Amino acid sequence: MVRMDLERIARLGPVETLEPARTHATAARLDTLDALARSAAMALHTSIGLICLDEGETLRLVGRHGTDLPRVRRENTFCDQTLRELQPLVVSNARLDPRFQFRPFVTGQPGLLAYAGAPLISDTGEVMGTICVLERYGRSFEAGEILSLLRLADLASQALCDMHDDLRAVPARPETPGVTNS
Repeated sequence: MVRMDLERIARLGPVETLEPARTHATAARLDTLDALARSAAMALHTSIGLICLDEGETLRLVGRHGTDLPRVRRENTFCDQTLRELQPLVVSNARLDPRFQFRPFVTGQPGLLAYAGAPLISDTGEVMGTICVLERYGRSFEAGEILSLLRLADLASQALCDMHDDLRAVPARPETPGVTNS
């Protein structure tokens, strides 16, 4: 199992700055991540596409298509398996896969059965998260579709690295007693 430690997460920067975008560039990068999630869903013909940032116990969904969830617990997810194996993962029918068949997201709502995902690796070799697509019915994925997902993984990895660089370049506004920064 790959150890996702707090030091690695800290090097990626404060995750909270991803939601309230501090710069125009960061806002544009968030739009790019949503577009990449949408592109993944379209390229692989699924209803859900995600770019997930690994936060240790949770996955922050920084790029979303087909869901409004901001984050999910990492435990028992398809993405957890992808992050443990550090290679693409394809599940055609989770009900038939002993690793997933009894997991709550398969047996209950939202009833996800098909998954294809790939890890997102920074330019320094650190695991940042995953890009994935999901569907509520079982289906296979073609080799060309997985190749498209891997190309999108490269783009998502670069966008996350660029966003991190943008956030490091913007100095935090100093706090003034009695005055709130807004």
